[in-house]
Parts: sequence; structure tokens; C-alpha cells
Amino acid sequence: MNEEPAFCPHCRQEVVFAITGKTKRCPECGHTYRMGRRLYGRGRSRRHDGESESDSSLKFLVIAIVVICGWIMVVIGVLFAGCLAMTRIH
Repeated sequence: MNEEPAFCPHCRQEVVFAITGKTKRCPECGHTYRMGRRLYGRGRSRRHDGESESDSSLKFLVIAIVVICGWIMVVIGVLFAGCLAMTRIH
């Protein structure tokens, strides 16, 4: 069975893993891992730019909170200005 080249997470090279039983081994660095079912949602997977998904989720959450606080401040300012304008009319 011909395997396609894959990226080794340990030595960071594109290699063809050697398959023995239920494990795959990198021929360059000897890194091994078990094949089997994938565990989605476990651990922190890394994107290609080196930033983990949880880091990007945290960044999104912080930006969302800052935007919401900004909108709240604008609404408070508009209400305050409206109240001042109404009290000066009379």
C-alpha cells in the first residue's frame, strides 16, 4: 500500500510514515503514534500559523466584550446628552 507524504509534527518535515500494526513511525526522527479513532475536541489543536484554536477563541471573546462595552458607552452617552438637552429646554 503506497502512503502519501505527510507532515511529521515532531521533526516538522514531510515524510512517508512507516506503518507497523496500529502505529505509524516517522523514518526521520522515529516519532510514533497510534492509529485509531480520532478524538475531536480533545486537547488544543494547532493551526498552520502556530496559534491554537483556544487562543483564537479567547481573542474573539475579548474583542466581542470590548465591542459590546463600546456600544454600551455610546448608548449611555446618548442618553446622558438627551437628558441634559431635555432639562435645559424647560
